[in-house]
Formats: sequence, C-alpha cells, structure tokens
Amino acid sequence: MASSTTFLSTIVLFTAATLAFTATSVAAAAELIEIDNWYLPYSGPKEVDANVGDTIIFKWNTGHNVYVHPTMDCGLDGQIFVGDKSPTEYTFTDADGSLEGTNMFFACDIGNGGHCRAGQNLIVTVYSDDGGLSGEDLTTDIPITIPPTSGATVPTSSGTTDMNTSDGTDSTTDTPSDAPIEFEDTSNITDLIFDDDFGNATDGNATDAPSFDTDAIIVSSTCSHQNSVVTIAIGLLGAAAVILLF
Repeated sequence: MASSTTFLSTIVLFTAATLAFTATSVAAAAELIEIDNWYLPYSGPKEVDANVGDTIIFKWNTGHNVYVHPTMDCGLDGQIFVGDKSPTEYTFTDADGSLEGTNMFFACDIGNGGHCRAGQNLIVTVYSDDGGLSGEDLTTDIPITIPPTSGATVPTSSGTTDMNTSDGTDSTTDTPSDAPIEFEDTSNITDLIFDDDFGNATDGNATDAPSFDTDAIIVSSTCSHQNSVVTIAIGLLGAAAVILLF
C-alpha cells in the first residue's frame, strides 16, 4: 500500500513538473513584430495585435524615434521615450496587457510631434499571455483515490438482514445504519438461544437457526484481492500516462 501511494505521488509530481515546463515553453514562444518602414510617408500597419512577452521592433534609416503616447493620440502629454536609434525594441509586459486587450499608441515625435501628425504612428492591442492564463492558472488539481486497506471491517449504509424462522415466516429488519459490520470469531459458540419470535425455542436448543444472506457478506480475502487488482490497474494507468506525456 505504501509503495502504491509513493508511485502515485511520483506521477502527480511528474505531471505538475510537466505542466510547469509547458507553461514556461509557451511563455518562451514570444513573437517578434517587425516594423521595417518606420519613416515618412509611413505605409506600415496602423493596428497590430500582440501578447505579453512579444517584442516589437522599429527600423528606419535616420531622423526618427519612438515614443509611447498615453493620450492615445499625437498629444505629447506624458509621452514615454522608447528609443531614437534603429532598431528600437519594446517588449510588452504584464502591465501592458489584459484579457480583453489593452491599446498602446506608438509614434514618432520628430518635429514636436509633426511626424506623428503626418501619420507615423500605430496602435498595438496587447493581450495577456496565453489568453490571460498565467503559470499559476495552469496548475491542475489531480484527485488521488487510495484503495482501502484490507481488513475485517466493511462499511455499510444499510443494516437490512433477512431471517427465516422455523415456522416458515420471514422476519426482516430494515434499520439504516452507518456502523461497520464486524466479523468476529464464532468458533467457540456452541449454543444459540432465540426468543419465540425467531426460533420458537426457550430451552437453549434452537429448532431452526436463522440463515443469513451470504452474498451480502464481504470476505476479507476478497477485499485483499480487489485491492491488489485496483493497485495494479492504477500502476498501469500511471505508466501509460508517463508514456503518453513523452
């Protein structure tokens, strides 16, 4: 049982590590967005989509620069300098993006914003990496079912027992109970005394001992066998999972 638990724990840890590696690999697969014609007259894209982690590169010959305009237009209030030498790069961070997409306005501010007003600008819509899924969001709770240990106690949700009395009538008790059925050593029991409702015997010699439905009794050895089968099945599934992951 301990070895099965250890094996399952190993599978869980391996799966978690694989998911973390996958998240890292996805994050590492950032794209480069190249704006090769950052000059006037500007004929490049006016709208671009990007994800957090992507990098946009502006290229030109001479006489240009790159700024971010929080005003989302050619106004210079709060302008953020990016670069004035080609190529100039900007990598989008978590603060730039959102699940719905956040717009950023890039412009050339040569001539006190003259180039921007002449059309040298573009808007980038930045989305959260993996559609808003971070590495923590990729963590998956994997339920683990541990087979029950074998023993002489079997839980039951019903205490129904059918008995056949000596006069041919049936006596049925149906009392719901959560108490376990306990198997005891009955090898030393020699006499069974029943009252008149069950055995019609008051002298200590039962005329017709009650019979029990043996199909309702779970034998300890059967539990052990089932546990072994379940453990083997879980082990095979775990091995298959490892093979599939590779």
